[in-house]
Amino acid sequence: MKKFFLLVVLIISNGFCIAQGWEWQNPLPQGNNLTSVKFVNTDIGYSVGWAGTILHTVNGGTDWTFQCSGTMNNLNSVFFVNENVGYIVGDSGTILRTTDSGIAWEMMPPFTIQAFRSVFFIDPDTGYIVGGNWGSSGIVLKTTDGGTTWTSQVSMCSSRLNSVCFVDASTGFAAGDDGRIIKTINGGINWLLQNTGIPGDLNSVCFLNKDTGYAVGYQHYIYKTTDGGVHWTEKYHELYAENELTDIHFVTADTGYAVGWIWYGMPYLNDGQLLRTTDGGENWDVRGYLNGCELASIDFPEQSFSVVVGSVGEIAKYTVDSGFVSQSSGTHNHFYSIFFTDESTGYVVGGFKGIRKTSNGGDEWTLQPLDWGFRSIHFPDPLTGYAAGGSIVKTTDGGNTWNKILSGSSHSFYSIFFPDIFTGYAVGEDGTIMKTSDGGTTWTNQYSAVYDHLWSVYFLNSLTGYAVGYGGNIIKTSNGGTTWEIMNSGTTNFLMSVKFINQEIGYVAGWGGTILKTSDGGLTWIRQNSGTTDRLYCTFFTDAETGYAAGEYGMILKTSNGGDTWERLNSGNSITLNTIFFADENSGWAAGYDGTILHTGSGGTGSPDPIHTFGSNLIIFPNPSSEKITIEATDKGRFALLTLTGQDVLTREITEPKTVIDISTLHQGIYIVKLSGEKSIQVGKLIKN
Repeated sequence: MKKFFLLVVLIISNGFCIAQGWEWQNPLPQGNNLTSVKFVNTDIGYSVGWAGTILHTVNGGTDWTFQCSGTMNNLNSVFFVNENVGYIVGDSGTILRTTDSGIAWEMMPPFTIQAFRSVFFIDPDTGYIVGGNWGSSGIVLKTTDGGTTWTSQVSMCSSRLNSVCFVDASTGFAAGDDGRIIKTINGGINWLLQNTGIPGDLNSVCFLNKDTGYAVGYQHYIYKTTDGGVHWTEKYHELYAENELTDIHFVTADTGYAVGWIWYGMPYLNDGQLLRTTDGGENWDVRGYLNGCELASIDFPEQSFSVVVGSVGEIAKYTVDSGFVSQSSGTHNHFYSIFFTDESTGYVVGGFKGIRKTSNGGDEWTLQPLDWGFRSIHFPDPLTGYAAGGSIVKTTDGGNTWNKILSGSSHSFYSIFFPDIFTGYAVGEDGTIMKTSDGGTTWTNQYSAVYDHLWSVYFLNSLTGYAVGYGGNIIKTSNGGTTWEIMNSGTTNFLMSVKFINQEIGYVAGWGGTILKTSDGGLTWIRQNSGTTDRLYCTFFTDAETGYAAGEYGMILKTSNGGDTWERLNSGNSITLNTIFFADENSGWAAGYDGTILHTGSGGTGSPDPIHTFGSNLIIFPNPSSEKITIEATDKGRFALLTLTGQDVLTREITEPKTVIDISTLHQGIYIVKLSGEKSIQVGKLIKN
């Protein structure tokens, strides 16, 4: 067995709390997937989720506020032993602890890159964590000193473990993939694999006493045991391949609830589902559905009502009499394009029929219903605007009314751009380019010289423009589209967005982390080091030096030197972003899937604190040290040692998995270790003797 010590990184008090610079405008309170909810009493509760999300309520789940986790890792489970002391575990070995109700969270430096899936405490001192990555063996950790040290235990389980519970100091159970359930009767000294006969993955296990317990999982299986796990009997099953139950909770010996989701066979067509039993699990009936989400966790502030959480940030209360009452607000429609005419007035379009408009900087959005959905929107002046998708519509009164205009094309459009109120271009399917010179009254089809989809178009004036698309295609016109020339992009990656600063300098973003720059009007393109291989869907520049790119997993990149280097910003979001727009150097918006709209008033960077994503793949040893340290990291990047006031005292480029660094000239004291890599910014703590 190995023992690991909690080398504390105090997220709040040392000034390294995330000041992410981006705030949620839709949905509210936020849109990251929530994975776990736990109530301390009737009023006080916590929920955690993706991208380091921690939410806190003091009024029984009606209102929720953010707490600072100090990490962008997904968080999977939360447990509080009393009003003050709580624990959170997550991906890449994340363990967080608070002793002051979440005002500050302490982070344990990583000793594994595998995921922790569930945490459970018997008392303030004794707790357990289980986990593992998909396809790996189960992990079990135990603490007997309130999380200061953790000891690994032999799980005897060849599959990932997803849930753990104890009925007393000795007897506990953990459940995981492939129907695996393990049991201990001596506080984890030994774990024995149970012969369950359960055919699918298990997501949650719940025991009422040493004998009676339940497990739920894949295909809506609910199993029950009455002999301490020796035998398990199926009590409920829905034979749909993609349905799952994710959590189970009993409020009395007879009354229990299970939550999960049901999928209807098409993307994004799923509903959260709640089942109830009133006879000790012998029979279960569906008591409610929550549209458009996957429920992940349930807890009971009181026996009479529960709070459930799930995907797309869904939070809802449930009572037998009233059913579900959502505590979240906003839409979950996908957004593809956002445009602001000033800091207050903006528009967004996407996977819904109509156009949404804001007049207060995105705090509120009003749907303007239309018969079509759109992929792109553009305003050449504050009153005149166009939106394109399966159809093209136009407004001349600032979006109060929209009228359909006939393009003469049967193809769908993915991007529209007007260099002035009369001249415009729309590009889309199969290399389609349509042009108007009279404000959309008439359109002519242009020969693009490509036959793959074009995803973005940008014009510097009525004559000079560019379009990009599939297969690495970049095309240029210098005569208003009379002819288009194929440029050599140097890549076959799909290109999704193009922007130009002036006649010479332009940028393109696309799949595979592609960012291309030209300094000669598109004749040559140089690939820049974006620091990622994830897909980028959009780019925007506020001036010649300052630009942004956004894409998968909530990624937002920023450059302040014309693209020579790119820094990943902490968006506080894990959801794909399709569009980004800035009204000026500070005020910007990013929007994407599941209704995500983010806003920054500080150019995307946190203020006043610097952004630090506390990663969990950074290992420093020996620690403390007086001469040399070895850095083990899974990511390349820039290494920096900082004082507690944030001053750099030593920097180095990390290019190998192990790097030895001489610290003998540094003064004694405590230093923050920061590794700014391709995937994340990782932070640890070093003590110099």
